[in-house]
Formats: sequence, C-alpha cells, structure tokens
Amino acid sequence: TMVVPMWVTKKDVELLTEDINFIKTGSDLQDHSVPPYKKADVWYSLLFSFFILICSMIGQFYHERVLSDPVVMRRRKALAGAKKLLDQAKQDFMGNRKEFYSLINKAVIGMLADRLNLSGSGLTADDISQVLQDHQVPDDIRKRSVEFVEDCYMKSFTSGTVTSGEMENDHREAGRLIESYSGLT
Repeated sequence: TMVVPMWVTKKDVELLTEDINFIKTGSDLQDHSVPPYKKADVWYSLLFSFFILICSMIGQFYHERVLSDPVVMRRRKALAGAKKLLDQAKQDFMGNRKEFYSLINKAVIGMLADRLNLSGSGLTADDISQVLQDHQVPDDIRKRSVEFVEDCYMKSFTSGTVTSGEMENDHREAGRLIESYSGLT
C-alpha cells in the first residue's frame, strides 16, 4: 500500500508504477561500441604519463649524480673560480706585485687542483709536474706550468721590480694555462 498525496492524480500514480527509460538522442552521445584500448586519446595519455615518468627518473639521476657529488661540483666550478681570481688580480692588485702574483698563482694551482680533485695548498712545482705527467698532459704544457709556478713564487717573494708589461704577460699566461687545464679529468 502506497500513501499518495492529495494533489497527485490517478494517472500520475499509474506512471509511477511503470518502468520509465529515457532514451537520449543527439550528437553528444559517446560511442560505446569501440573499446577504450582502441581509442587514440587513451594511448596519448598513457604515452604522456610514461614520458613524464622517464623525465622524472632522469631528473632524479641527475640530481643524485651531479648535484650531490662534491667532486663533480668542484670540477664544474673550477674554471669560474680561477677566472674570478684572475680578474680580481688584474683589477685590484695590478700595482701590488706580491698580491698580484700570489693571486694568479692561486688561480692556476686552484684550477689544477679542482679539476683533478687534489689539495691545492700543498702542490709544489715538482708535484704539479708529476701530476700532469700522470694525467698525460703534453710536455710543453707541463713545462710551462712548472716554470710559471716557480716564476710566480720568485716574483712574489723576492725583492725587485716587475714592470706592468711583465705583469700583463704573466696574467695572459695564467689565463692560457687555466684554459689548457679545462679539459683535464
């Protein structure tokens, strides 16, 4: 027994007991006859998701390998640090012989130490020669490096006059040596 409100007619009650299936027509209907795996948009979304997954894995590998390894970071920043020291030597200490030669010597030794993951504080001219020979650096670069470091030590710690032309030449030679070290690993 069903309780029916007063405003409902007998015809409305009869309609309620029937099974009413609304049939929708029009162009906005989706075709259910094609299985989802045969639709292009499903494959595009899967490929895009796979692409995002691969990119995130590459990014994670890059972060773990490159950004968290201090040796790699030291090697990458070596050239910029050496050039910064050379620029500082030229701008600030061109008249001060001791500071100038100390900075360009520090730039050359620092670049070599950073590229080869060595301690720069204890490198002498003989150590530099041996390290460069171990890394199969050409003899002319090895000889120029040793002569340059010894020359910088001499000009930095001995009394005497050094012309601005000599300082300029030594600055250029330091730049050339630093550039020749940039390929070392």
